[in-house]
Amino acid sequence: MPNIETLRQIASLNQNAKQIINRNPQEALALANEALILALDVQDPTSICSSHYFVGIGKWRLGQLNDAITSLQEADIINKYLEQPIHEVEILNTLGNIYLDLQIFDLAFTYYQMGYHKAQHQNDPRMIATLLSNIGEIYRELNDYDAALDHYQMSLEGLKDLEEKDRIIYPISNIGAVYLAQGKYDLAHEYTVQALELARFYDDRIIESLSLKFLGILAKKNFNYSQAEDYLGQSLTLYSETQELLFSTDVLFELHDLYTEQNKIQQALIYLSEAIMIGENLKANHILKQAYQRLIKDHQALNNTQNAFYFMEKYTEVSELIENDKLDQKLRSIQLMKQADITAQERDDYFLLNQQLEKAYQSAEVIHAIGRKVTATNDLEALYNIVYENLSKLMSSTTFGIAIHNDALKALQYQYLIVDEERMENHFVSLDNKKSLAVQCFTQNRSFVFRTREDIKDILHQASSSSIGNVMNSMMFVPLVIEDKAIGIITIQNRADHAYNEQSLKTLETLAAYIAIAIRNTQKNNALKAEIEEKNLIQEELAKLNKELQDLSEIDGLTGIANRRHFDEFYEYEFKRCLRSQEWMSLMMLDIDHFKEYNDHYGHLQGDEIIILIAKLIAKHAKRSSDLAVRFGGDEFIVVLSNTTQEVAHHIAMNIQKEVHARALPHAFNPVIPSISLSIGITSLIPNADTSANELLDKADQALYKAKENGRNQIQIY
Repeated sequence: MPNIETLRQIASLNQNAKQIINRNPQEALALANEALILALDVQDPTSICSSHYFVGIGKWRLGQLNDAITSLQEADIINKYLEQPIHEVEILNTLGNIYLDLQIFDLAFTYYQMGYHKAQHQNDPRMIATLLSNIGEIYRELNDYDAALDHYQMSLEGLKDLEEKDRIIYPISNIGAVYLAQGKYDLAHEYTVQALELARFYDDRIIESLSLKFLGILAKKNFNYSQAEDYLGQSLTLYSETQELLFSTDVLFELHDLYTEQNKIQQALIYLSEAIMIGENLKANHILKQAYQRLIKDHQALNNTQNAFYFMEKYTEVSELIENDKLDQKLRSIQLMKQADITAQERDDYFLLNQQLEKAYQSAEVIHAIGRKVTATNDLEALYNIVYENLSKLMSSTTFGIAIHNDALKALQYQYLIVDEERMENHFVSLDNKKSLAVQCFTQNRSFVFRTREDIKDILHQASSSSIGNVMNSMMFVPLVIEDKAIGIITIQNRADHAYNEQSLKTLETLAAYIAIAIRNTQKNNALKAEIEEKNLIQEELAKLNKELQDLSEIDGLTGIANRRHFDEFYEYEFKRCLRSQEWMSLMMLDIDHFKEYNDHYGHLQGDEIIILIAKLIAKHAKRSSDLAVRFGGDEFIVVLSNTTQEVAHHIAMNIQKEVHARALPHAFNPVIPSISLSIGITSLIPNADTSANELLDKADQALYKAKENGRNQIQIY
């Protein structure tokens, strides 16, 4: 039996670690490690579990994410053997936090949900509120701000009746972050200041550092660069004191951006160098990816093509490592769930049924083996053979195909196609073929699984077509995606009904990720060979890759015009430029009248076509290099018109209206006119020190609101 005094010493060390974790995570980790050594020496499972948990938290706070996962999973496994499990919910919550930092959102959500159900079962309102706030963070990362705010408000509601009020800091800080992302700077400032005051009261350096960072960003948004530098410097100092190096990189990136905005590139590069050192020391590839992306633009600005190209290669390399790490983490998680299910089958209601989990685990092992073979080859033909031969071990198929987008032909080109075990050649599917499921999969960047032909009609609202032969009854289509952009598709089909299910689809999606990485490897190697043979192509290749990077982050996937993210950057830059040069600036906001009714009656696919058409039409009239047409969200558009007076902006709006009317696009459910129409709001001014970019945007929004209130199908000027 373990010595009572030793057990008390272990408990005391862990308790001290818990008390100082938010002030000094490095010291907390040292205490927890000391407790773990003693616990392992006396072989007390409860003490070992508790010590692993606090070690895991300390490592997470210090940025040692993979080591933290190992410690926390050790604690989670030991818990299954204890008659009275400890830290169950906290372990699951911290695992969710780590996967959130790694941006593996599906695993983060899984662990948060498991923790949430445990907390409900244990009637623990403190942890329920914590997990609701953390789930909200996933929605915030995915730009679903309404869902994020809903979760933060539920978290606040759950905390208001508790005697201990320290946890209230987190949802308050998170609400401030959402308002900052939405450009609601007054509200963001209000909540951030409140979070900062509470953090200092409760001596919570996590939120204190975070709040100072947010205040620095807000000061930058208001062009108060000296105040921004002061706030960001305070935040960085706090992170340095607590040795939370991983979190400090966010501040380093903000300082870099602050100096870049002032065209002080050399000074900005100093902060990037520090971030890269931290990323390399912590083996944090997601940090390195952000740093390399900035370095590409910096060296372009300095006209240093050679360095820019070098960092483009580093960016591509680390992006591939990140995708591999995500796949490995998911497989590791499946293995852990399998082990946990075997040891605590009766108690863990959040795991899959053992039979289903076993099948998923076996599939994961096969897929992992395929993935390692696939990513090791640079021969696409060999790659496709490996995939087909090994996938046949997991699921039966009548048709198997891999198609890659051929931009010149505006089509999907089947580079590998097997039908009834025979290789087929020279098959193409035009991207104009809206009845093709392969085209829908590619253009929507979306996976499909169909168990019967009736399922297909539910998606297309019509019968599908096949360029290969007869339409199969069971089919799966998965896009091949690199950095959120589809480059092709993989499909597997069977004549029998119900040949595939959701688990089959997940298996194919995992495999598709490996294939995409391998294709990128091959494309990269071929590009490098071409560059060696012809040095003059370096600049052209760099421009192409940089455009790909820019498009991935700045172009709306449906319409091909700028998205909200691009608008935020472009608009802020143009506003400041017009402020400096004292030029006119106009904003135009446009909305398709009664578009919900159009979608309800004509269908979402037809609705998407209307959105695409209107986007092209708007972009046609915003054609100068200083103009920008943006899909702002849903059926709402915005146009930035720099160096443009109110009269000229009104003339452009009238031309847009005129062309929309001339097209006479049928909309029988528009009570204004029986065709598609637009409501347009315009505002114009010459910016001065008393006006803000947000104010101009609000005025355009009010003008659009007035156009709608006055009957739609009109132009209003604020």
